[in-house]
Amino acid sequence: MEKYVLEALCLMNAPDEALTRMKKRYAMQIESPLSTLWELWDGGTKNHAWSGGPLTILSQYIAGVSPGSAGWKSIRIAPQPGGLAQFATTTPTPYGPIKITYARNQGKSTLCVVLPARIPADITVPTLTPASITVNGAAPPDRAVTVKPSDPATLHLAGGTWTLTWK
Repeated sequence: MEKYVLEALCLMNAPDEALTRMKKRYAMQIESPLSTLWELWDGGTKNHAWSGGPLTILSQYIAGVSPGSAGWKSIRIAPQPGGLAQFATTTPTPYGPIKITYARNQGKSTLCVVLPARIPADITVPTLTPASITVNGAAPPDRAVTVKPSDPATLHLAGGTWTLTWK
């Protein structure tokens, strides 16, 4: 059930709380010389899928990668990095991998996204100042950005390689 607690925290836009809880709850398993996840917090079987929930949370919510439509015919990327300074992930799809790297340095965030060819993506940038966003070093392409009042900006981009920066 821990996966659902972590997912609820992410859905409530509380990624720092989810990451803190994840680190605390799984610390004993991570520090163990074993390289598998346990059935129970204090033992049980030493190779058990029930404890794998945080892996999906890290991919789907912290890195923010999910299908935008059935069969990955479109992609949704909405990272919630919280206090993380960096992360990298690769998500396989039927059309090729989605590769994402994120880094924050001195108040500037950079999200590098490699999308399969011809597969569009909606990328939600976790900033409330859309004017600070650049795409591949320039202003976003015309009509590529949707901004609703008090919501982060969402960019509509085609397959390819994109570097987004913002403050």
